[in-house]
Amino acid sequence: VYWVQKTYTHPNGDVVVQNITEGAKIKVEQVSMTVEPDLLYPLLRGRDVQRWQATPSAWIIVPQAPDAPSRAYPEARLQVDYPKTYAYLKRFEKELRNRSGYKQILSRREKEFYGLMDIDYYTFAPWKVVWPWISKGMRAAVVNDFEGKTVLPEHNTYFVACNISQEAFYICALLNSNIGDFAIRSFFSTGGGGIGAASVLDHVRIPRYDPNNPVHRRLAELSMQAHQLMGGDPSPGGLSVEQAKAIIQYIEQRRRRGRLNQQTADEIISALQAAQPGTAQLDAIEAEIDQLAAQVWGLTAQELEAIQQSLSQEVDDDTADSGEGL
Repeated sequence: VYWVQKTYTHPNGDVVVQNITEGAKIKVEQVSMTVEPDLLYPLLRGRDVQRWQATPSAWIIVPQAPDAPSRAYPEARLQVDYPKTYAYLKRFEKELRNRSGYKQILSRREKEFYGLMDIDYYTFAPWKVVWPWISKGMRAAVVNDFEGKTVLPEHNTYFVACNISQEAFYICALLNSNIGDFAIRSFFSTGGGGIGAASVLDHVRIPRYDPNNPVHRRLAELSMQAHQLMGGDPSPGGLSVEQAKAIIQYIEQRRRRGRLNQQTADEIISALQAAQPGTAQLDAIEAEIDQLAAQVWGLTAQELEAIQQSLSQEVDDDTADSGEGL
């Protein structure tokens, strides 16, 4: 009901939306209706999050009170302020009242039938570090606005709310470092694809961002550069940095497993780096991030190298478990 796609925008700004029924646990009618844009926000799903990049692929209707977002928008006010949005929700009143969360929790604290759980001021923080729960390894990104609206992660996409961009990019750099990824994998099983619960930060000690610390500032700068590279234009041949990195990682895995000889692997990787120069730039950025992360966590060069080698082996094992191929 709440997850929708925008199909048309009227000249007055009102939006025609169609509810997303694919994958829904409870079957509901698929409808197209016009709603006001004010309570419509970009929805970020786990599939939308890549390492250093996250782009929403859907929208969500959030009928919460602006002055108290943990509570539903008062029904009498919603009918007056946003009558089209109210009409859309009213169409699904039966289904919304039958939600287990509504029966067990929401109905006991408010009479509105359309309220959402786990929403508060932090949900609307201007900057967020996001990562998906279903993943073979840590892949974090920073999100801000999308089409002028605050991005809201869905329930299986975890996030840290930040008020300033530098703090968000700093945290993202440490999570995406080989050290951060290794530490997180040591606490969470990757066998079923689940890597990042909200308790990730209980096990990975990330020092509070200090704008006066040059290492912290540099990590934020490098993270921002990585995001810019991943969000940049593809090469003239249409190859993006993300695609080139994925192919290079696959080639390196085959080389380590003895499926390709060193010379052939080097030639393929060189050709890919020439076709998409951003891959070499990103490699250099990530290498510097690892060096700075080692400083933050007090690791020696030898310890960092051991972690990188161990993580490479674990990535190879993940590939073997899932079957090789792109």
